[in-house]
Amino acid sequence: MASFVPKLVKEKRFEEALSINQYALDAYDNLSGGDDTKVIVHVTKAVLNNNAKYINSLLQSTGVSIDEVNKQRLVLDAKAGIEQENPDIISKSAETLIASYPDDYTGYSYMGIASFYRNDFPSAVSNFREASNRLLVDAENCSPPKRGVLGNLGAALGSTNDYKGAVDTLKNVVDCAPPDKMDLFNFAKNALAMGDFKLAKDRIFGDSVLLKATRPDLRSRTALMRGLYFVESKEDGWIDQAVDEFRSSICLDPHLRQVILGDETLDDPGSNKVEEYGWEKHILKLPENKELSDRLQESLSKESTGCNKKETKS
Repeated sequence: MASFVPKLVKEKRFEEALSINQYALDAYDNLSGGDDTKVIVHVTKAVLNNNAKYINSLLQSTGVSIDEVNKQRLVLDAKAGIEQENPDIISKSAETLIASYPDDYTGYSYMGIASFYRNDFPSAVSNFREASNRLLVDAENCSPPKRGVLGNLGAALGSTNDYKGAVDTLKNVVDCAPPDKMDLFNFAKNALAMGDFKLAKDRIFGDSVLLKATRPDLRSRTALMRGLYFVESKEDGWIDQAVDEFRSSICLDPHLRQVILGDETLDDPGSNKVEEYGWEKHILKLPENKELSDRLQESLSKESTGCNKKETKS
């Protein structure tokens, strides 16, 4: 780790050099227990401390504050926690950010993300609200920081079954450019869950960005939303259209069979995802509609694998 520092300094990447050097110092303390002989030869705490002093002097010449470097290091730690999907790492950095920069939105935003990973949605809502309150009131909703916080707040509100609150929040960001697929998806699903089928239809049938999503989870659940729309709207030919959409969603995500048909007989029951689909279960009572359920079962059984290959690859 310490060997990267000279290269970063040579490239005048002083903030990164200082952060890496600090990581090396932390690692040194963890490994050495105060005994230099237990760590890498020729790398001592004195060397690393001298590195830090030298890099600090270089940073001062650029006008970048040490405080900003420390903040960026905490942000990098939080981002690493997100990449690892580890809420403990995220919350540890978030706590320090909140304590050190209480008027800044960043710590609260990361704490909200940590809460989301823990499925503590009320806490996520609270932290995202705190983050939002610390952003400029007159800032553009589509500016990157505010857009991200509002998108996360909308998703968290929906997860607490506050569908209207989610829709009202996400209205601020769904038309931003470039469009964010998750914001569009969360907007549509919460509009559907609150019973505003016209508002949902405009997104799940008319929004080309969402319809062209490549992520299997977005494609499967967008198809599921379209199926739900047909079930609730009872438009002409709704059963055929609902069966087609539900079948497509199951082909993309077999776990949706549990949600749609109440079928618990999966090859990997340990991967049960039913609890992740609270909004669908809120309005979906497909097992109670025998005609629709039977038609879907029949459609699925016609294929040797349960789904045709074209649908799963397109």
